[in-house]
Amino acid sequence: MEEQIILQNMQFYAFHGIRDTEKVEGQLFQMDVVLHVDLKEAASKDDLKATINYEEIYKLIENVVRRHRYHLLEALAEATAKRIKEEFKSVHLVEVTVRKPKVAMHAILDYVAVRVVR
Repeated sequence: MEEQIILQNMQFYAFHGIRDTEKVEGQLFQMDVVLHVDLKEAASKDDLKATINYEEIYKLIENVVRRHRYHLLEALAEATAKRIKEEFKSVHLVEVTVRKPKVAMHAILDYVAVRVVR
């Protein structure tokens, strides 16, 4: 079984969506990212250089979420997964879940979410 690095429930205020109010007023987005990587070397050496620095991953994700605007959660999740795979070659598989807790529709629910695995 492959090891994982998990960043759970990151929260960003951003301006994604199809409605004008979403683009102007913005809203909260929540994200989970799971990186499938080989952690054996890092575990045995106890050396940050042998693994992925969580802070670097977080900054990359934050950059994608805050500096770009997407109409769909699908596009935001895909862009995040793509950038992680491009920047961190040791990631074998990445799972990105984007949640939108405030949904502009007539429904009672906690959130809507999109999950991509690349």
